[in-house]
Amino acid sequence: GVETIGDGAFRSCAMLEKINIPLGVTEIGDSAFWGCKRLRNINIPQGVVSIGSSAFSRCGIEKIDIPLSLTSIGTNAFLHCSSLAAVTGESADGRYIGSGNALIDTVGGKLLKYAPMHRAEEFDIPESVVTVEGYAFESAQYLKKISMTDSVTKIGESAFENCTALEAITLPQKITDIDSYAFRGCAALKSVELPPNLENVSSLFPGCASLESVTLPDLAESISSDSFIGCKSLKNLKISADNKYYRVDSDGVLIANGLDGTENADLIVRYPSVRGGSYTVADSVGRIDDYAFDGAHLSSISVPESLGGIGNYAFDGCPYLESVTVRGDLLSFKKNCMIGYGNTPFFRLLFGNMTDIDYSLIYADDGTEISVNTAAYPSDARVALVYTLRDGKINIKFGSCKLKTVWSFIEKETWENCK
Repeated sequence: GVETIGDGAFRSCAMLEKINIPLGVTEIGDSAFWGCKRLRNINIPQGVVSIGSSAFSRCGIEKIDIPLSLTSIGTNAFLHCSSLAAVTGESADGRYIGSGNALIDTVGGKLLKYAPMHRAEEFDIPESVVTVEGYAFESAQYLKKISMTDSVTKIGESAFENCTALEAITLPQKITDIDSYAFRGCAALKSVELPPNLENVSSLFPGCASLESVTLPDLAESISSDSFIGCKSLKNLKISADNKYYRVDSDGVLIANGLDGTENADLIVRYPSVRGGSYTVADSVGRIDDYAFDGAHLSSISVPESLGGIGNYAFDGCPYLESVTVRGDLLSFKKNCMIGYGNTPFFRLLFGNMTDIDYSLIYADDGTEISVNTAAYPSDARVALVYTLRDGKINIKFGSCKLKTVWSFIEKETWENCK
């Protein structure tokens, strides 16, 4: 009889609705049923010893019943099983158990998978869990509150992604590692206090539309600005005054401190979205990070002429922005810096009336050429800048001129009728 269901044996059998795995099967291979979206009911018979990596990934299965014989489950065996409503059973050696409709590896201390369609509104992660694996709670749409004990030290990638009803989560102080997108799409989450010993905050909260307050780690050394994309309710960012890498200014703006001893070395990381009115970028700021003002309610902004770079989508989706001014008439961009794409509203206001464009300017190492993304740059666009080379910097002076021809590399001779 059949003893092994081989790797990829039924992969992407999109029309498969039912299958009977016979007694005698001991091994289900990697990706054996990957992508069988209509497969809702499946028996894992006694005698099955191992389930391979991604074996049931992207399946429509509604229940997992752990056989007594099971001794091994591969990585992501039940990834993206969005219809899963129950996890039951326990292996004979006690390694794998279904606890509260969550699949737990007690030997590795890992919570592997929570049944996202289980209708409980609260869940307490057991004390035996050290690691919440990647995608473990993905799309658990009924959970409103999750608690965990100090035993947890790591949360994997996208662990709570798209838990759309989640309003509160308690994060233990001993956590030292939270991977990217851990809370992406948690649309109801309002407040998070990150553990103090977390050093890296990377892409944690994109799409958390109700998020109002985040307490950042005391020991944070790296905070990515894309952590807050789409956080349109963001009011308060907090960080310890003892953190040498970051600070929050008097307007609530998160700033990375320039530590290299050079002037204008600070970086604006994130502006609190709901803060309206005007904002003055400090002279100490040398660059505005990607997505820094994403969705911000500010109406006007003043930047220093020493500003050295504007990241991609730094001013994307600013519905109330009406005024952009420069303190001085020159922006001195350093060599090889970038004015990022996705900032059309900012530059339209900065340069005055011009064609609706979305472009990227990248400065060459020698400071003599400008590379323009011509694919998104209409030939009749009026570009209100002229550059000169001074003291090793490219200086942008505001005026009005029209390109004679659109080139991939724009040289000084290309500009005509510049005022």
